Amino acid sequence: GIMDYLVSTPALFRMVIEASSGLLDPLLPETFITVGKNAEITHESPSLTNSLITIKLMVTKVEDDRVFLEFTGHDSFGEICKGTCERVIVNREVLLEYAYKRASKEVAE
Repeated sequence: GIMDYLVSTPALFRMVIEASSGLLDPLLPETFITVGKNAEITHESPSLTNSLITIKLMVTKVEDDRVFLEFTGHDSFGEICKGTCERVIVNREVLLEYAYKRASKEVAE
């Protein structure tokens, strides 16, 4: 169908997530990563799947362990999306332990 030729909103979201973690995670100590907390996207224009899409990010605020960003996405014809996202800096091990603890609670119930 026609949608096979257009970049989907979830695909743009994945690009934003990859770009934001790729920007922030290398700046942290090895035992820490960022995880998505909140995001908002406005998909303004259609883009073909073979387009080169560039995501531009700007950190707007850092508050304790939270990092707030604004982003825009462009193809060669102009802006296609914009929005904001919030990422949280977490210790990898602690995050995994918490996930296992939550899962074991559900199994026990």
